[in-house]
Amino acid sequence: MRKALLTLGVSLAALTACGTEEENNAGGAVSVDDVNLEQLEVEIDAPEAIDPGEEAELKAFVTQGEESIDDADEVMFEVWPEGAKSESEMVEADFSGEEGWYETSYTFDEEAHYHVQAHTTARGMHVMPVHEMKVGNPEEAEDETSEEHQEHSESEMHGGDEAHDHSYNEDFTAHLQTSGESQTGEDITLETEASWQEESWTEGEVTYEVWKHGDEAREWIDAEETEEGSYEAGHVFEEAGDYHIVVHASDENIHEHVEFFIEIKEEE
Repeated sequence: MRKALLTLGVSLAALTACGTEEENNAGGAVSVDDVNLEQLEVEIDAPEAIDPGEEAELKAFVTQGEESIDDADEVMFEVWPEGAKSESEMVEADFSGEEGWYETSYTFDEEAHYHVQAHTTARGMHVMPVHEMKVGNPEEAEDETSEEHQEHSESEMHGGDEAHDHSYNEDFTAHLQTSGESQTGEDITLETEASWQEESWTEGEVTYEVWKHGDEAREWIDAEETEEGSYEAGHVFEEAGDYHIVVHASDENIHEHVEFFIEIKEEE
């Protein structure tokens, strides 16, 4: 088994206690020492290689520091064959009853290299590590269909509908993470860590395309590079629901689109 690990760095506001000691005791105030300020981590446990048509267990181990997380808001596995992320499937994982573990199963029908991404929301943080799997002998299948895929790609390139075109270059990776509470009315920071050929992708242009699931209206938000390979933008979500966020990344050499999902809850 190979395990993929992604650590999410988040900005947490300083917590302060207000009022007198008597008021704190009466109100059951929580000391800052009792609040877990550690980073959220998710580890994917899944096979590296299986046969076509085989059902595989997909597991995610969710922790915050030394604490196992049993109350995650959501753990969803996104599964897609290499080069076809726009046709991915989302599979919900359930808490297994074992501390920190969430699991589900999925049948891999196609002979291909697959990507399995664990979209995990917990404690106001969102983490999305990716695991790679090999199903059957995809190299042979790719040789047989390479000409067909090339013709299909050329057709898409001339389709003229950039908002719905989705490219995916294996040399480019982007991980979206959020800081702050994922709820309405909050100024949420959308941060993308981008790399090209395993090195930080710098001096690029990043724009977030945001829309609520089921809506046609899009919002476009330009991001700024705050550190090497890190692009940030703030956004306030007015309505609760599931949202699509497409990261558009481009420079003189590449133009990539990577899609993510985020759940926004009503302000408490």
